[in-house]
Amino acid sequence: MPIKFRCEHCGKSIQAPDTAGGKRGKCPYCKQGNYIPAPVSEADLLDVSEDTELEQARQRERQALLDQERQLLAEVGSAATVPFDQRDDLTPEDLYPFVISYCLAIFNGSLEQSQEQVDKLKKHQSMGQSAVEDFLAEKTSDDSLTCIPAPVLKGLLRDLKGKLAVGGPAGKGKGKAKA
Repeated sequence: MPIKFRCEHCGKSIQAPDTAGGKRGKCPYCKQGNYIPAPVSEADLLDVSEDTELEQARQRERQALLDQERQLLAEVGSAATVPFDQRDDLTPEDLYPFVISYCLAIFNGSLEQSQEQVDKLKKHQSMGQSAVEDFLAEKTSDDSLTCIPAPVLKGLLRDLKGKLAVGGPAGKGKGKAKA
């Protein structure tokens, strides 16, 4: 049975004898050298029925997980959920994701995204400051921040703390006198 393959250079379909498998040969159309693949035996072919059974098992498992997720969402959704901004039980830990997002956004040069995080933290003034202080005091950390060198991270956190201070960053709007 001849080996069928496509030329690596011109893309035309080529046939070569079984004995040429694993060797190099010239394309009859463009005359460029090509590797001729080894012939595939019946034993080398996969049993598709095993793949189909495995895929069906995965599909059943996926469906079961989706059903569980729907059930959990239905249970959680039945309780009245209060929007984040209106919750009375917020803690500094609830604001950690905003601090992390701010640091990553600034480090990656996304000023708009960093300002969004500042605005979210400002809505929860003292709680936001406490969240930043927890990072500065190394009471908490996050693996996603390991890409930022420690001294740079400290500087970003100090900058954020200043932005959250009443009146904004230190010195802003205070009309510093020049010497």
